[in-house]
Amino acid sequence: ISTLHSLTEWSLNDNRLREVPASVCKLTRLKELSIMDNKLSSIAPEVGLMTTLRRLQLENNAMLKCPPAEVYTRGIQATLNYLRSIMQGMSAGSVDLSSSSLSSLHLPFDRLAVKLRALQLSNNLLDEIPQSMANLSNLTVLWLDNNKLSSLPNNFGRMRGLQSLSLAGNSFSAMPACICDLPCLESLNMDENPMRFLHPRMSELQSLRVLSLRNNRLTMLPSSVAGLSSLRKLCLQGNPLAPLPPSLRDRRDVELEL
Repeated sequence: ISTLHSLTEWSLNDNRLREVPASVCKLTRLKELSIMDNKLSSIAPEVGLMTTLRRLQLENNAMLKCPPAEVYTRGIQATLNYLRSIMQGMSAGSVDLSSSSLSSLHLPFDRLAVKLRALQLSNNLLDEIPQSMANLSNLTVLWLDNNKLSSLPNNFGRMRGLQSLSLAGNSFSAMPACICDLPCLESLNMDENPMRFLHPRMSELQSLRVLSLRNNRLTMLPSSVAGLSSLRKLCLQGNPLAPLPPSLRDRRDVELEL
């Protein structure tokens, strides 16, 4: 590829290609790249750094997952921004794909695992999280608010360094048990869910300082909540709650919002 450094337009249509390698970034004068009618599954995130690229055609690649169709059909700028966000995760440890119309999640988790600390996926259309996300062992902040989630993968608790988790505005009817496997979790937001039950293992979240459960359908809190020794703030507005257990109501070190 390095011998094509003067190339400005390149058509690779109908070549049974399965990937676009990072080496394409060496074409520093490339303005138009067409890779239609192939067998692409992914495009190297480095393509997002190609500042001269003005046209990128990816149609008719049925297996293409990164970037997904809901991104690349919105045009080249959306596609490049998506790829740049992934590059940001590899270099600076933060990926923001909020409001990207994502209905599924196919990120290069293996390449992100080392450095990624914060992942923002708010305001999308996700109804499930892939088990491969658990490979993000260094993740500390995860925002999944305002999606369509009703469950989490069983291995979610492998992200044991997670400190802040937002699941507000989803479709959880009960707290997933795997959340209780996060020993470093300090902040949990599950506002605006149709949730009726908390998990009895909640007392295992001994690092939890802030628990927000506004506007759910909770009628009672398990006594295990009172056993959260680090808890300092508990938000419960908008729930049809019975009186709180005395062990929780009498705690002077917890700010209650009822």
